[in-house]
Amino acid sequence: MELDDEPKPQPEPDAPFEDESTQEWEQLFIRRDWDETPTDALKEPGGIIPNLRVWEEPDAASRQALQPAAPKEPRRLTPRERAALAAAVASALTMRATVSLVEGAKLCEQLAYEWRANGPVPMLEYVVTWAAARALREVWGTDAPIGLRRIDDGSEQLWLAPTVAGNSFRRFVAEFADAPRRDAEADFVITSFLATAVEQADPRLGTGFFALTIGAERMVVVLEQNVPVHRRTTTLSLAYAPESVPDGVAAALLSRIRELIEAPYALLAD
Repeated sequence: MELDDEPKPQPEPDAPFEDESTQEWEQLFIRRDWDETPTDALKEPGGIIPNLRVWEEPDAASRQALQPAAPKEPRRLTPRERAALAAAVASALTMRATVSLVEGAKLCEQLAYEWRANGPVPMLEYVVTWAAARALREVWGTDAPIGLRRIDDGSEQLWLAPTVAGNSFRRFVAEFADAPRRDAEADFVITSFLATAVEQADPRLGTGFFALTIGAERMVVVLEQNVPVHRRTTTLSLAYAPESVPDGVAAALLSRIRELIEAPYALLAD
């Protein structure tokens, strides 16, 4: 057996791997010397781009305007203003009563039918005004002028009610058409919200002793002989000056107004 002593050729080793992209990135990330940076890059605000304001150093005035304003102290009422406000709040008291409008509505419907030829058309506000004038004469002992304000869809109508003394209800209603459209001379002002959705409101007591508001009409259920019945009602609110009018007088006045509205045929007796 013979051995082959001739050496066999060995394969040459592979050349080291060189990535061309790595060489390109190394060239790109070579740090540039600061001395080669252009000196005219940012000479002024806007840099080398003309008419483009990239940044601007704020002046002292603008810096001061950006600062939050100091909170203002709330205005305090003086003792005189506080006393006047307390007197205004406590100067008027209000009483309320629920009133049935069933008979008053029947009276207006019947009189409108009877006067249909050439007569005036009565309204519930006229019944309340007549009742208030008569109750004021009976309880307070005077025929003070009464004003009527009717609120309707944002508008306001004013009347200075005719004189009740020595006047019939038909003539009283007829004179409403020619009544002065003002209530500044009235000592007793009645404000009607019947044509609105306001069920009750505090009256504005001016220079007079009394003021009355009529709330919007609403339906309630009451028992009559154990039978539920729907009734048309409203709320009367009477404001008065307690320093001049005793509470008992105000209560008697509101009660008498309610009685005359719920039994309005007594108004035809004058």
